[in-house]
Amino acid sequence: MKYCLSTVIYPEMEKYLDEFIDSVQRLNKKLDLIVFNHAMDIKFPNITTVNIDPKCSIALVRSKMFYYLKQQTKYDIYLFIDSDDIIHKDAVKNHTIALKNSDFSYGDQLLFRDGFNNNLQTTLFSFMNPPDILEKPTDLLHGNCVGLSALALSRKALIGVPEKFPEELQPLDWWLTIKLLEAGMTGARANVVTYYRLSSDADYNLCRSKNIVDLKNKVKIVHKLLSNITESQTVKILKTRLENLLQLIENDNAFIEKSMKKVSEKKMMWYQDVFDILDIIEQKPTKGKSDT
Repeated sequence: MKYCLSTVIYPEMEKYLDEFIDSVQRLNKKLDLIVFNHAMDIKFPNITTVNIDPKCSIALVRSKMFYYLKQQTKYDIYLFIDSDDIIHKDAVKNHTIALKNSDFSYGDQLLFRDGFNNNLQTTLFSFMNPPDILEKPTDLLHGNCVGLSALALSRKALIGVPEKFPEELQPLDWWLTIKLLEAGMTGARANVVTYYRLSSDADYNLCRSKNIVDLKNKVKIVHKLLSNITESQTVKILKTRLENLLQLIENDNAFIEKSMKKVSEKKMMWYQDVFDILDIIEQKPTKGKSDT
């Protein structure tokens, strides 16, 4: 089996690059590193580097990266990581095990703060509880557990990646995974593959909304995501529910704050609290009934 590891670097990542590259070079398994350089004046000796025009949007960077990788036919498995994180020593093994019966693999991540030895001894999935397998788009419509920070694709899945990523859409990785599922691909959860860097003041539970403004922004993001995937009846209903939630956020802050508190300690995937709050709304007493 031949493997490559791809990452995109931005100017704000420069201070982490030495630590990241060292972690890759410590691996015993053969793993070719491919760096996609977006707007940095830097060279990496003995590392394949693809320079991308600084004027390119994040979506266009994604499109160019996957276009390039599709031309690299010698690899069997394509791993991805964020360049401010650190690859785990068992990343290749854990992704390979998960890919045995699936087309893509989404790995768990150990949380740490700046300084590699500052391991928090807990993982991202311990707060998410994501599914073990993904088989259809509806498996990922109520929250996301997949990102390029800990993803691996088979050659089949790589070829199935859409040619163009939509502009002004986030999170692009969630959209990508749904599109792979729409194309008939399947995904499997892997054990720890990276160390995920937290900022010094970041909450361990990264997925919950910080406040009403944060929640409102997430509702808008999810609505736009749903507008960029195949519109099934389920998707239509979800979009209508999200529109109703936006109206309620404007008109009943007290109820929204109470709902956010109810779901705040739950295990949840990215954006899952949006859908948990939607479920609470459906149980909200109609006007004139007691709020019990």
